[in-house]
Amino acid sequence: MKYLIKNKFYWLMGLLLMLTSCEEWLEVKMKDKILENVLYSNLEGYTTALNGIYSEMNSPQIYGEKLSMSVIDVMAQYYDVRSSVDHSMYIYGGYDYRDESYESLFYGVWSKMYSLLANINLLLENCQRADAPISGDLKNVIMGEAYALRGMLHFDLLRLYGPCYNESTKGTKVMPYMISADRSVRPLQSAEEILGYCIDDFQLALDLLRQSDPVIDHGPKNQDSMDELNNEMSYRQYRLNYYAVCALMARAQLWGGNQEEAKKYALEVVGVTEGSKAWFPFTSRSAVNSESNPDRVFSTEVLFALYNTSRKDLYTKLFSKEISVNARLTFYGDQSTGRVGPFYGDEQDVRYSLWKSELADSIVVLYNPRFQESKDPKNQYMIPLIRTSEMFLLLAECADNDTDAAAYINKIRYQRNAMNIYIQEGTRDSYIAKEFAREMMFEGQLFFYYKRKAMTSIPDGHSVNGTIEMPLTNYVWLLPQQELDNRVD
Repeated sequence: MKYLIKNKFYWLMGLLLMLTSCEEWLEVKMKDKILENVLYSNLEGYTTALNGIYSEMNSPQIYGEKLSMSVIDVMAQYYDVRSSVDHSMYIYGGYDYRDESYESLFYGVWSKMYSLLANINLLLENCQRADAPISGDLKNVIMGEAYALRGMLHFDLLRLYGPCYNESTKGTKVMPYMISADRSVRPLQSAEEILGYCIDDFQLALDLLRQSDPVIDHGPKNQDSMDELNNEMSYRQYRLNYYAVCALMARAQLWGGNQEEAKKYALEVVGVTEGSKAWFPFTSRSAVNSESNPDRVFSTEVLFALYNTSRKDLYTKLFSKEISVNARLTFYGDQSTGRVGPFYGDEQDVRYSLWKSELADSIVVLYNPRFQESKDPKNQYMIPLIRTSEMFLLLAECADNDTDAAAYINKIRYQRNAMNIYIQEGTRDSYIAKEFAREMMFEGQLFFYYKRKAMTSIPDGHSVNGTIEMPLTNYVWLLPQQELDNRVD
């Protein structure tokens, strides 16, 4: 089997990186019309442009670290970073948004996301040219992914910088929605307007992908395409494919409080986890526990992931047993008396079994090897961002009764070798929150779950099973000062 890195998709990225770094390219294309015209003069240029956008999502400022496995999860209180003021992420466990570390974070995320949005819009504008050298299914897929990317980035900006969304806050001015490659300063728009535009873009994406995305009839296609130019039609887990966009639409609809619409799109995703078209089945327990090649990222159920060749370096930097206690992201306490046991509540749970306690420099260290180097070419570089179990939990939340809700939760728990749960009146939200935390670790979604639910008390990462008070203001990131300085509205 060929490694993913050998297919045309990544060869194009290699060619691009030989010419200039991806970040430099993204900046140059906005400044140099001649280079833009060269890039979009042939079909290969369009695929190169889209691949460049996906590649830049691996930036550690955003999904390549801070908005997936580190800062955003620290802010969700997964990890004990408050045991020592010397911990590299100590400040992120306390929500002191005026600290310079937070100011740098807010600006880094904002500027990187809007830089990507400018290039997404540039790609869409060139796809829509009358003389564009792109047509048919490939055009539908590239444009569909681009609209989905535009919606996803704006939606995550809304979830970060916007208010806890409800009837009284949805009119809050938050951010601009960029639909042009022009980088001029645009007026701030309300949270309700931004959410509506995100949903519109997800709908445009679904309409295009429904016509042409091979994932619908053939699944993820984790192999090279026969057409050397069309590997955008393969490895669909590493692209915003049709089912990944259904999940994004479900997220957005639920954020806005529209449970019926959220259920509709979540059911489309759940429909391809089993049966004749089980394109994204639950990962088997035997695969997770394999001695020779464990699938620690539960790869078969991932709807969308980054392809990050530096994943093992991220493990070494953030999670390895070999690194300093003031750098490692881990649970409070040890495996027998610390937080890890109460967090899972069942030692037979395969998610619990992934945690390890080993000696390192004569000290027993608790660590999670999720992103440790893998031998499997299909998932060794995978950083999951959207997975099917989130849709089961969404359906549990929106279920008409507690019995149906428990069935959706137990579908996940059965696959994880965990005991069934039985929901008593008034406890559904508690069960869902706990299962959501177990499922979404390393993927940057728990902070958003707490924010959507406007939870004012959340589990404390610096204790076995305690809680901390969470003022709703802690969920709202501050607009960067550099952005405010450029505004007149």
